[in-house]
Amino acid sequence: MVILIISMGICKWPGDKSSLLTLVITVMLATFAFGIPAQEIGFTLINSTTRACITILSVIWMAVFSYNILLDSGKIKVLKDQLATISTDRSVQVLLITWGFGGLLEGMAGYGTSVAIPAAILVTLGFRPLFAVLVSLIANSEPTTFGAVGIAETVLMEETGCPLPELCKATIQQLYPFIFLIPITLAILADRRRQALLKNILLGTIVGGVSFLAQYATAVYLGPEMPAILGSICSIIIIIAWSKWNKKSDTIPTKHSPRQIYQAWSVYGLIIFFILLAIPFNFKATSLLLFAGAFIGGQIQGITTSRQFTLLGQTLVQIRSTIIMVIALVSISALMEISGMVQ
Repeated sequence: MVILIISMGICKWPGDKSSLLTLVITVMLATFAFGIPAQEIGFTLINSTTRACITILSVIWMAVFSYNILLDSGKIKVLKDQLATISTDRSVQVLLITWGFGGLLEGMAGYGTSVAIPAAILVTLGFRPLFAVLVSLIANSEPTTFGAVGIAETVLMEETGCPLPELCKATIQQLYPFIFLIPITLAILADRRRQALLKNILLGTIVGGVSFLAQYATAVYLGPEMPAILGSICSIIIIIAWSKWNKKSDTIPTKHSPRQIYQAWSVYGLIIFFILLAIPFNFKATSLLLFAGAFIGGQIQGITTSRQFTLLGQTLVQIRSTIIMVIALVSISALMEISGMVQ
């Protein structure tokens, strides 16, 4: 673990290179320092690689693919424009784009999109780039817990054996203070005027309260796949309602037709629909649900089938470094467990 921290944090090596080096050293330690037979190490590496590909990497692949569909069709611009036209209030803009839309992206895809896209939208609205990145990172600190369709909770359940309902409930309880503190902080950072302090605290508290209730109910009754998604949707709804109620939050007329808006949101809308549809049947092939939503949404957006499969292959190449890193890290964890390093 020290080698992994040094290689990434001090030497600034990329994640795939750092994790591969750490894996090699872990194999050597397991063999020579802990006396684990080579056959058992080989079996563990095969098993952990299979588990990483099925449980984690398939979701990452489909999540990034869904985002690439929006990029290729150009409909990502419609989403950006629509979010930018809801209000001129800086606090509302920051909360809507980073906490609301950013949380929705984290819940479905994660892996950078939930920071990169909100930050880019804020820059187009006139926010300084450094500020845009800062608030996007702050906002993204909470929804990652149930991000990428709850993959972290699912993997944690598999590794620890803890019942998933108990794990989800305990997790959301631990997140309780942050769900309130982060929206309040974002609102205050967006508008630092003293006369706006009370308004920002009230807005952040309302948004945090709605988000907590939605995430808690979803985590307890539906599972880890939807808390970040439904919590973000409820946050977006309450932020928009606030902007309509607050007379000072003037809205800007939208540039796009209802058909264009429908096409732009079709990918994420279908993903949400399929996930909700699958929950009662305990269908765990999340990557297939993501693919179905992205593929059908791509058809709605006018992308041909052949082009979509080309994008699918390009996405696999795009995440090759992530593939190496995830397989290496899961293998390191498995080797540390069987050798007794974590005891």
